[in-house]
Amino acid sequence: MKSKKCPALALLITLAIAFTGCSGKKIDVDTPATEQTTSEQSTNTEEKTASAKKVGLVLTTAGLGDKNFNDMSFQGMQMGEKELGIPFDYAEPKAATDYETVTRQYAESGEYSLIIVLGADQIDSLTKVATDFPEQKFTIIDANVDLPNVSSIFTYQQEQTFLSGVLAGLVTTDTANFPLANPEKHVGIIVGMDTPIQLAAQAGFVAGAKFVDKDIIVDQTVAGSFSDPAKGISLASGMYSTGADVVQHFAGATGLGVFTAAKNENKYAIGAGMSQNPIDPEHIICTSERKVYEIVFSEIKKINEDSWKPGVLNLGLAQNAVGYTFEGTNIAIPENIKSQMEKIKAYIIDNNIQIPSKSEEVDAWIQEHNISKIK
Repeated sequence: MKSKKCPALALLITLAIAFTGCSGKKIDVDTPATEQTTSEQSTNTEEKTASAKKVGLVLTTAGLGDKNFNDMSFQGMQMGEKELGIPFDYAEPKAATDYETVTRQYAESGEYSLIIVLGADQIDSLTKVATDFPEQKFTIIDANVDLPNVSSIFTYQQEQTFLSGVLAGLVTTDTANFPLANPEKHVGIIVGMDTPIQLAAQAGFVAGAKFVDKDIIVDQTVAGSFSDPAKGISLASGMYSTGADVVQHFAGATGLGVFTAAKNENKYAIGAGMSQNPIDPEHIICTSERKVYEIVFSEIKKINEDSWKPGVLNLGLAQNAVGYTFEGTNIAIPENIKSQMEKIKAYIIDNNIQIPSKSEEVDAWIQEHNISKIK
């Protein structure tokens, strides 16, 4: 298993998270484990002696630099290394066909206390490998693999985007405080793929906007990719040109194109995942935040404490796993809007209200749940 120390330093420096130099080893997907050099084998032996526990990470094909899922997962691995002393390796598959290759390499090596993989695209590959290696522990984030050696962790995507939908609704109905908005009540959301998880994020945003005003127009579209910023520009530009004041993305690196379109059209945008507000603080009004780094770190901590368990774990607003952040934006958010959003968050949590996970459920939901309920 060929390893490279301190890979792509110039790339890591540009990431919008607190990467502190190189850590972890990048696994070369193209090189079979049997071709590992003698010096690399020696290094691995020394590391295993220093730490009996080690973790492997299989990123998505979007790779590092997506300022989202992959970067946050990598940050969680770094936290485990820094705070717990547990080293890690990581792989950046070039195509979906690489997922099984690298996951199997990890499992065959016998080096890893835990192998973490990301996203629904890795369900099939993980199912095959986890079945073949029943003693190996695996964690998959954002998907479910029902095997006795797999921990499947979900965040409620509809809860992640609900409050950013609320903000979009408050912005598009308040031209006095948000000068880039027009008199039309019109917003939009772009998700990456046509999957239940992504469509749940779409539904949450729609529910949030219509929670504010049921007559708000919400454009909804699927990009079909997590790694096509040009597609993001095209789709968001189309929404802005037809009157949308705010466009939320939930599309990985494709969403970076939404920010370009927002700047070009001088409109508002909403990020997703880690805080993306500093990318363009004049146009990105907030980020619908998901603390993937904490999820990854928690799994590593469980391995360290021998408390890791297989099964399904669901996390949302009540667990502070998702939410929103204004940090890094230069757009002035009135205090009454901040206060209102916190009251709405408390209303959802305190009353254990289930946010719709399908857009077709929203109309019925808002008949019972809307901003008039907030005192």
